[in-house]
Amino acid sequence: MYSPLSPLSSRQPPDSPNDSTDFIALLSPGQTQTPHSPPSRRPHCHPFSLLSRHSRLLLLLLGTLLIIGSAAFVLSPLSSLSGHRQSEPPCTTRECVLTAAAMLANMNTSADPCEDFFEYSCGGWMSNNPIPDTKPSYTQFVKLTESNWRVVKDALESPYRADPVLTPEDATSNRNNFEKVQGLYASCMNETRIEELDNAPLTALLTILTAHLPLSTTADPNTTSPTKLFAALAALHNHRVASLFAMEVGQDDKNPTVNVLILGNDGLSLPSKEYYTNTEFVATLQQSVRNVLVKMGEVVAGGGNGTDADAAGRAERVVAFEKEVAEFTPSSTDLHEPTALYNPHTPVTLQELCPFPPWADYITSRLSSVSLPRTALTPSTTLIVQVPTYFTALSSLLARTNPHVLQDYLLWQLVVTFSNQLPGSYRHILDPLARLAGKKAAMERPRWQTCVAVVNEALGDVLGRWFVEKAFAGESKKAASDIVDLIKHSFATRLQSISWLDASTRQNAMAKIDSLVTKIGYADVVMQPTHMAQQYAAVKIDPTAYLANMVALSAWAVAHNMADLVRDVDRARWDMTPPTVNAYYSPPQNEIVFPAGILQPPFFHSTFPAYIAYGALGMVVGHELTHGFDSTGRKFDPHGKLHDWWSNATAVEFENRAQCFKDQYESWGVPGSDGVVHHIDGTLTMGENLADNGGLARAYEAWQLSLSQPNSAALNFLLPGFDTLTRTQMFFLASAQIWCAHDKPQIALRKILTNPHAPSKYRVWGMTSNSELFSQEFRCGKGARMNPVVKCSVW
Repeated sequence: MYSPLSPLSSRQPPDSPNDSTDFIALLSPGQTQTPHSPPSRRPHCHPFSLLSRHSRLLLLLLGTLLIIGSAAFVLSPLSSLSGHRQSEPPCTTRECVLTAAAMLANMNTSADPCEDFFEYSCGGWMSNNPIPDTKPSYTQFVKLTESNWRVVKDALESPYRADPVLTPEDATSNRNNFEKVQGLYASCMNETRIEELDNAPLTALLTILTAHLPLSTTADPNTTSPTKLFAALAALHNHRVASLFAMEVGQDDKNPTVNVLILGNDGLSLPSKEYYTNTEFVATLQQSVRNVLVKMGEVVAGGGNGTDADAAGRAERVVAFEKEVAEFTPSSTDLHEPTALYNPHTPVTLQELCPFPPWADYITSRLSSVSLPRTALTPSTTLIVQVPTYFTALSSLLARTNPHVLQDYLLWQLVVTFSNQLPGSYRHILDPLARLAGKKAAMERPRWQTCVAVVNEALGDVLGRWFVEKAFAGESKKAASDIVDLIKHSFATRLQSISWLDASTRQNAMAKIDSLVTKIGYADVVMQPTHMAQQYAAVKIDPTAYLANMVALSAWAVAHNMADLVRDVDRARWDMTPPTVNAYYSPPQNEIVFPAGILQPPFFHSTFPAYIAYGALGMVVGHELTHGFDSTGRKFDPHGKLHDWWSNATAVEFENRAQCFKDQYESWGVPGSDGVVHHIDGTLTMGENLADNGGLARAYEAWQLSLSQPNSAALNFLLPGFDTLTRTQMFFLASAQIWCAHDKPQIALRKILTNPHAPSKYRVWGMTSNSELFSQEFRCGKGARMNPVVKCSVW
């Protein structure tokens, strides 16, 4: 996963999962039992007399698995394709039984793997895991997140436990850190207190904006004052309120050793610009804005009389304003070309480009949130403006927009940003819009899930220690590191055999692999209590004041980011928290990162057979590594610098080969509520599609390399119930099952329009249908859906 800019104004933590139980989640991540170890028994005793009730159930399950395996041999179309049945006995340990049970339950063996490998691999999972009423979608990622968050919940709801190995200083810091995350969780969970406070916290919140009102000039109440408007915007942006645009500090893509200011578009209420042509979405948005304005009444000076009729007209004007902004807002596809997004300016040239805003005053106000030296902002300070045409058009629009419309727009954005921290009467105003856009399900999720998500989003690095202690064993990091090393080796080997790469480009690509940084599990600071306490010393938490906590945390996060402008690039920093179920590649850092949260079943466990580990986690590792050479990553050199290091002929060949993927994925789509099929955007999803296909191939090659290691036979033991499948077929099955997922129509459409990832079904279709090995192993006839005549290949 790679996103060129992740605005600080991101409003809410990602959707959290619902509580559920998974066979494989019963396996404790810290267990070290060898897969072939027999159960411990006393001699001369009847086996069942010494087994726990749970162990007896496992043995019964094993018997069931063997029956299922026999049935699969009869029912599955693979029975005549797998070459031969395995002769050696399968592993029967608890871990093996649970892993096999979960994988078998996920399958639909009545489906033809050569026609729909996603249904074959995940049909059972979708039947057994219907989308909960509390969610708009359900995936393996969400399901594992549920499991991880239960670990976090248990820690947050338990008394502090002292760690006897810590120094006195670390022990004090550790307790303080725990009280901080537990206090934030408690303030979120205390819904009674949130309701008791009613409007009082909201009144304090609104002063962020009202201190700068009215936005009109002194001479004319219908003319917008640029000074007042941008003072208000600076105040809102300093609290992560999405309004019109975002400014954050990040690495300079062409000089990745330094940090710069980056400006990008932001602040649309609907998921993307395309939604503003949909009458249902526009009407629902307008009604939501009206309801908020009515609720606010006369709180905002000069904002109207608060009557329904007045609010309806004001809401109509706010939405009309957003529709104008949407017209010149870049599409999601436009934001995935790093060279086009790199447009250096200074405060002086930015003022010439966009004359209405007082940019120097705005930037100074933003930087005032931290104590920076005067040299932090000069007339020659570098600003990267991602889409200059957006800011030119915005400047013109703001100059002619009535200040009352802008006041209502900013008020709406402020309330939306902090709506989840307000009493229920405010939160539920936005429910119709959130449900229509697929951001919220029909029912509220359990409150603890909301609160764990909040703590992970706001203080995830602090929280990480208690997740790591419970869920991330030392052998997991070593085993995952071994997989990463072999996949790097397989990619380097592959580079040597690609005929269309010229010598110079190949040499640079090899250097990029050699300099690749790998981060696994968690940042070192997570387990260093005193250093962590120092980093978050300015964060004060009141267990009884949820909204105040979140407002303060938002301001702290912005100030922390702004301070990076005069700091060296922190190459030890992680962009994901330890419990996160995800991974990423960073082009400017040339690093791949795998949090402890994803190093859990079904993605990974140290007791998995090697072919399962490489099929699941190996595919994820290969995916992230391939991002370094996808349509975006290939434009960054071994040192993370954005520049063209490809020869013209090689670049042309890359684009020609990538076009095959574009055409292939754009032939697939999802039906909308109107019955129209919305096709995948092959340009928007290009990087992820290349990463999926390259990642699967490298994972298989790495597994093959591992077979030459002395202990490979012991690590490739068979699982019960799969005697009709070869290990290679199981490798493909594992790689597909991590993508088991299904979406409700609203979110499926939103993903098609805005998400750089193809829908899960087509991710599986793409990477298997382009694999010659898959077609050979499953003996798919030429022209079968998973074995098309034309196959696409880049890496």
